[in-house]
This record gives sequence, structure tokens and C-alpha cells, in this order.
Amino acid sequence: MKRLFLIAALLCGASIGFPATASRAGDFSSPHCLEVCPRERLPDLNRSDDLITIVREAYSMVADPHSKLARWVAYRLSEETLASNRTRHWAADPKLVEPATLEPEDYKGAHATLGMDRGHFAPLASLAGVRDWASLNYLSNIAPQRSTLNAGAWARLENAERQLATSGEAAEVYVLTGPLYEHEMPPLPGADEPHLVPSGFWKIVAIQTSEGVERAAFIFDQDSPRNLPYCKGLVTVGDIERRAGLAFAPSGGGIRPLAESHQSLAKRLGCAP
Repeated sequence: MKRLFLIAALLCGASIGFPATASRAGDFSSPHCLEVCPRERLPDLNRSDDLITIVREAYSMVADPHSKLARWVAYRLSEETLASNRTRHWAADPKLVEPATLEPEDYKGAHATLGMDRGHFAPLASLAGVRDWASLNYLSNIAPQRSTLNAGAWARLENAERQLATSGEAAEVYVLTGPLYEHEMPPLPGADEPHLVPSGFWKIVAIQTSEGVERAAFIFDQDSPRNLPYCKGLVTVGDIERRAGLAFAPSGGGIRPLAESHQSLAKRLGCAP
């Protein structure tokens, strides 16, 4: 069954501009990951075989058919990737078969009942300048996200990323992001298939400098108030590794410790020391 599922995921769908690919998840490199893409910290063999890696021009991701959402998404933004006035045409990901992802109708009633928006992992405003920008509206790159978070701290952090990308301090800004499932959340009322709604979200922003890689890590609870300053979400990379069950280092010889979040990058993002 898993083999048929993966073959179908590989064959369905067409790429736009960039030859999007899908494959079984594992260690891999991507232009969207500054050093290495995330991997499972404690792999569950019964589940990891189902995870599907998708690489597009706009972003790379691992889709999780269990949750129907991304396990994680990586994107790289620069002054050249920014654009505005793009339409939001929601669609199921053509690289995934129907049981592996949510469809637009699954979000029906989500805002009225739960106050949930369709929240982007890789944001449209940051990447609408790439050729396959329409893929940013595939629901594999979307998660149910409270309106207060989506339009609050999450949106302000995305804006800080864009400001950093145009500030001249870094030619490119690399971002890793994904969901947390730390307590049960009510399901989408219009969904007709089992799925998970995140209890929170994490994000790691990174840049390459002459002195090495700087990182700033953030975690936000799903119920964060709209006026929450995004700097209140600052944590360490280690916090995200533990809470998300991911490792941000190459496999082989154990997990290499990563430096904690850099105060210098947090300051670049507008967070005072």
C-alpha cells in the first residue's frame, strides 16, 4: 500500500517553471536549506516511510499524510523573490494523492467556527517573484492557523524577514518552519478525512555571514493574542529540536549540537537584546 501511495504521489501533477520533484523522505540537500534540511530526530519506521519530500522552486517540504499537513517547509527569500498583488487560488497539491492532503472544501466553516485561517508556511508575499509562485497556495503549504496569530505575530515576523532580505545585511534569508502538536486541537468542521490541527508553530530564520551562520528561533502557540510581539516567541534551536522531534544536523555519528539562537540575528530582526 505504501509503495502504491508513493508511486501515485510521484506521478500525479505537473510542475510550473521549475521541475518539482517528490520522493520518499530522508536526508537530502536543498537550495532552500542553508546547511542541511531537517530530519526526524527519533524516526518512527511505521510513519517515516509515508513521509514525502517535495522540492519546488519556491520551497522544499516534507508532506505528512498522517496529519495532512507539512512536517516542515524550507524557503529562501531575497530581494528578487519578493512580489505583490498575486492571487490566492487555493488548490490541493497535485504531487499528492487525495488521502495525503487536505482540499479547499475541507476549510469550509473553519473561520466562522474556530477562527482559523489558511496560514502559509512559505509566505506568498515573500516568494511571489519566483516562477512557480502559484504552488505557494497548494494546501500542502497551508495549515489551519488562528486568525489572531496569522495576522498578528506570525505576519509581523514574516515582514521582518522581508525587511532583512532588503536591508543589505544578508543577500539571502533562509527559513525553516513547521507545526507543533503538543495538545489536542478541535478538527476542521468541514473536513471529511482524519487530520491534525497544530497547537502551535515553530520557525528558524538563518543567514550566512562572514563569521558563520546566524540563527534566530521562534515558537508561537496557536492561541497567541493578536497583539503579541513576535520577539516574545524567541527560543533556541534546541527547544525546537526537542519539541518538534526534528534534528537540524546531518545524520551519522549522532546529532551534532547546533549553536543556540544568535542574539545578533534576533537584533537584526528587530528584537532588542
